[in-house]
Amino acid sequence: MPESLVTPTVGCRFFYVSRLAPGQPVTVIAELLRVSRAFNRQHGITGALLFDGEHFAQLLEGDPAVVFPLAARIEADARHAEVDVRLRLEGAFPRLFEHWVCGWAEEEEVGARLVSAQAPALAQLTAFRELVEGSDVG
Repeated sequence: MPESLVTPTVGCRFFYVSRLAPGQPVTVIAELLRVSRAFNRQHGITGALLFDGEHFAQLLEGDPAVVFPLAARIEADARHAEVDVRLRLEGAFPRLFEHWVCGWAEEEEVGARLVSAQAPALAQLTAFRELVEGSDVG
């Protein structure tokens, strides 16, 4: 589904934080982004991915039949360690992000604000949106 056909509502949200797995070079991110951008555009997935050099934080939103199998692949991906699912919801939601975006957060920002967060999932999602807005999203 091309981005121009992305509906204003979604059927699910999946939000997680993780670490870059030990032994994985930071350079794996370029390939991850190349593949992710193409897949997400083709399947109408929106959301955001932040990476601070050590931690990932990502929100995926779209059709549950696409997002949840993708989430399972991410959880099994050798590039990720300590995958911590913070939110997995089905229902009709307005999209939080009109397009799928990725950005580089300030060093340690993802870790400091999200990795050890004890706040409710929706408060963490708000913190994530603030980090996306403050990142060099591209």
